[in-house]
Amino acid sequence: MPSYQAENHLFVDGVLIPPGARFKSDLVPGRKWKPLDAAAKAAVEQRQAQLAKAPATISGVSMPDGTLRLDAFDRMQPATTEIPEDWRSLHQSQRRALAMKLGAPRQIKVPDADAMIEREVTRRAAAA
Repeated sequence: MPSYQAENHLFVDGVLIPPGARFKSDLVPGRKWKPLDAAAKAAVEQRQAQLAKAPATISGVSMPDGTLRLDAFDRMQPATTEIPEDWRSLHQSQRRALAMKLGAPRQIKVPDADAMIEREVTRRAAAA
């Protein structure tokens, strides 16, 4: 099992880990997980490779300051997320949740969520 050191307070597998503590986990490593062995370094490299591919999938999703939230990619499922035909009639909290499944940050506002869903619908229609 890969070994890591916490660079910040972490909550992993239901356990609070203080900064500097060493721990083992098979989960996808977070940004604040410092790898300590070869298996952990390989897991971090694999995650970075996934992140490098992700921006092309969800271009235009960013925080208000223009930065892209990397932890959003951990929740992202754009290819497998079903977008209902009547998505505009969903409650605003359901539209925000749908946008988050597509990779949006938790703080996304309803108009931004609607725009993101619309872009994804358009992208899928063009790809079909």
